[in-house]
Amino acid sequence: MKVKVCGITRSEDLAALVTLGADYAGFIFYPKSPRFAGDKISGRTVRESGNGKLLKVGVFVQADLATLQRTIGDYGLDMVQLYGEYTPELVAEVKKLARVMKAVSIPEGATELPVPQEAEYDYLLFDTAGKGHGGTGKKFDWSLFEGYTGKAPYFLAGGIGPDDAEELLRWREPHLFGADVNSKFETSPGVKDMRLVEAFIKQIKK
Repeated sequence: MKVKVCGITRSEDLAALVTLGADYAGFIFYPKSPRFAGDKISGRTVRESGNGKLLKVGVFVQADLATLQRTIGDYGLDMVQLYGEYTPELVAEVKKLARVMKAVSIPEGATELPVPQEAEYDYLLFDTAGKGHGGTGKKFDWSLFEGYTGKAPYFLAGGIGPDDAEELLRWREPHLFGADVNSKFETSPGVKDMRLVEAFIKQIKK
């Protein structure tokens, strides 16, 4: 199972992810987020980091094509994670530069799992819906995956913490591709506790 550590804002945390064997580092390009990376870590730092194994993911909310194209280039992004609604034409243009992951927000009290038109996307990410976009730190009902009929590989997000590794390892739904972790591994917004990250990665990869 892959591990994506999202909300990276510091070069030292990014360097640590390379050492610890994380698969994906996530950078949030949504100005309203307390983990907004655009004014905290430079494009050059991100672009030149890594060992060829750590892939870089940019998180966007209803961004236009020009913004996506510019940021992919500036930060050397391998994938974009999209919240909001995007046309198939825009997605097709972005896929010329990077892989595309569609974020699907699960509202409280949902009784079924919404699945978008998967053919447009390389991956899906299921996250807990909140007043904004992501970052709630809360889980949704994972039992919604029972009888899952989707085809695309997906990441599971929303309130995953250090104590959830064993449950994730017991997951039997074959399309689960990775775990997306963020706020439960922080000392403050955008500042990761790398001891927790290291322990989680070791447990998932054992």
